[in-house]
Amino acid sequence: MSDRVETFQRVEVPGTSEVSFDKAGDFTLYFEAFGVSGDEGASAVPSMEIGLEPAQDDTPVTLERYSGSATYNLSGHEGRALATFHVEPGTYLLTSTADVEPGSVQLAVGGGLGAGLVQLIVPGIILVIALIGAVVLAIVTAIRRSRSRIRSQTAFPPMYGHPAIG
Repeated sequence: MSDRVETFQRVEVPGTSEVSFDKAGDFTLYFEAFGVSGDEGASAVPSMEIGLEPAQDDTPVTLERYSGSATYNLSGHEGRALATFHVEPGTYLLTSTADVEPGSVQLAVGGGLGAGLVQLIVPGIILVIALIGAVVLAIVTAIRRSRSRIRSQTAFPPMYGHPAIG
């Protein structure tokens, strides 16, 4: 996760900078500032206007408000998800206006962190389930073998003197 956060493209707020995308896809826009990932972090995000448009075109990219809450505090970066968007490969201009001290906050653009988290958690869950299955199988096998030994030790003795056997 730290490596992923380090690769985010960053733009100072307020300001305009280019961001580039090598492939089409869905991306997330994060607000980065000290204290923004804590419990009160949402109130630390100032009112601002954000725009994203292709460098060769003035057709704005639709920024959809991030549903839910995603934060990070990794590799010296502290951020909170603001919006998601879809882009085609190319260079875009990311513009932001806000009443903040220049250099104190920035916007970061990158892939969503939820997918990275799923990639970390799912293999762990599968491993735990496999381990539990192996333990259950070992217990069932031990019980069956134990019952089999008990049955062989308590076999019925020959029935001498029985009228049908003679």
